[in-house]
Amino acid sequence: MTVAIVLILLVLTTVNFALEWIPIEVFSLLVIVTLVGTGILTPQQAFLGFANSAIIMIAGIMILTGGIIHNGAADIIARTIRQFAGASEGRVMAFLLLAENVVSMAINNVAATAMMVPVAEGMARRFKVPRGKYLMPIAFASMTGGMCTLIGTSTNVAVAGAMEQYGLKPMSMFEMTPVGVVVAVIGIVYLIWAANRLVRPSPEGEMVEAYGIKGFLFEIIVHEDAPAAGKTIAQADFGHKLGLIVLAIVRGDRRIVSPQGDEVLLPGDLLLVEGETKTIPAVLGTRGLAIKSMPSVRGSDLESDKVRLVEATLSYNSPFIGKSLKQLNFRHRFDLSVLAIHRRGAVVVDKVGKIRLHAGDVLLIYGREEMYDRLGHEPTMLLLESVVLPQYNPIKALQAAVILLAAVLAAGIGWLDAPTAFIAGGALVMVLKCLSADDAGSYLNIRFLVMLAGMAALGMAMESSGTATFLARSITGLVGPHNPLALFSVFFLLTVLLTQPLSNAAAALVVLPVALHVAQDAGLDPRPFVIGVALAASCSFITPLEPACLLVYSTGRYRFRDFVRVGTPLTLIAYLVCLVMAPILWPFKP
Repeated sequence: MTVAIVLILLVLTTVNFALEWIPIEVFSLLVIVTLVGTGILTPQQAFLGFANSAIIMIAGIMILTGGIIHNGAADIIARTIRQFAGASEGRVMAFLLLAENVVSMAINNVAATAMMVPVAEGMARRFKVPRGKYLMPIAFASMTGGMCTLIGTSTNVAVAGAMEQYGLKPMSMFEMTPVGVVVAVIGIVYLIWAANRLVRPSPEGEMVEAYGIKGFLFEIIVHEDAPAAGKTIAQADFGHKLGLIVLAIVRGDRRIVSPQGDEVLLPGDLLLVEGETKTIPAVLGTRGLAIKSMPSVRGSDLESDKVRLVEATLSYNSPFIGKSLKQLNFRHRFDLSVLAIHRRGAVVVDKVGKIRLHAGDVLLIYGREEMYDRLGHEPTMLLLESVVLPQYNPIKALQAAVILLAAVLAAGIGWLDAPTAFIAGGALVMVLKCLSADDAGSYLNIRFLVMLAGMAALGMAMESSGTATFLARSITGLVGPHNPLALFSVFFLLTVLLTQPLSNAAAALVVLPVALHVAQDAGLDPRPFVIGVALAASCSFITPLEPACLLVYSTGRYRFRDFVRVGTPLTLIAYLVCLVMAPILWPFKP
């Protein structure tokens, strides 16, 4: 019975991660409660994940990473690439991917992607090519770079922590480096080739056209008998009464873009407003207002020297995730308007304020230039066409980078254990004020840490309930115990399959106990299987559901099949490299 319960939880976890009916951190807590409620785990066992050294280490890495990103490391990297690559687009692409590989060896691959998105965006503008040509390759390069070190992905750290629980010696800092470097180098060559031949993002087009918001922008004429005539925009209260946002006013030869609330409306004013289709009857029923159709609207019609349309991507660690713009009070908080949302190839323009936001959503934002400064300092957003950049501090960025390298060195030579080294590094970053306490909270991805604890509990339940043994014997019965390469391949490909709907860490923690039992039953050393699972978990190239890919999915105007076409050969490359090198570095026979 307990095996059936754990298997059902495993299936439900996979489905929920793919569809996200319930936020992943909430679902992870429900998994823990279910395991305790059914008696499969004791409360002490179920909540052990929250005290896991891997969670502490990952938290330290997140703060260290935040100290580097927050102080403008991306800007420094962009200048360095331009300096060394010159005017050749091929060299720029090579340097960009190499830089992404190196960065993701030291920081989480999702954070590395987030840091390099504006760099890639700038390079695309420089060469006048669609940004989609660069964004998918940097996301993939962050994942191949993450295969090179223990701290390259949170998954590697989570697997190392699980190894210790299962009585195995944890992975060292550079144990995976030989395999990871070979995959990364071949990956750079492949991605440069693929960027010119396989990466085919949709045309970006002009912003208003690309987002399809023409039908939701109206011109309203204010007649003399309108109650709003002679009142300020705030007094007219179009937002509350009619559900409209006034984007611009045309008054004779004068055009007022993004007018303030104290702007007085005059008879004859032509108002450019944004609203929903259901607002049309309300406008028509209001005395003194008339709707004029708009056959063509360009972004330039809405912009001036100090007012801009800007695209911003919701970052992977955002507390905005799962909340609507209305719940966030976004318009009043930032004094900016969101006109549309681009999500996974689809554009949402109706009821934008009521839609729950997801990681990777691209928001089309409209407002005065100085208001973007406040948004630019939010680590939860990535301004793709920043009109106001944060004030970077290269000295603080260098300090944070040095502290990170010192933590890597201390853990690598064994002077400190890895969790202590990285949590101490995170504390030092805050002591030196490279990152304030408030900003540190933004870079700590609590959702991920809770998910990790929940999946650790599920992995423990698979072990204690006999589910791992049941699955292991089923796999061994199908493949046979005497072909280690076949068994290695099964678990590599199984992890790759599960890591598409699940997170990388969740897939690895679910497969790990099964792989351990198969190796033990076959009289093989479990280490190559564990390392293979960790490496395979980084191969989330085939679908855009991996967080690093989600960051670029909407931004790059990709279709789902673009990831299948470009990611499948890269997955095959990684598999073949691992299949050849793993038995040499970690022999199957103990």
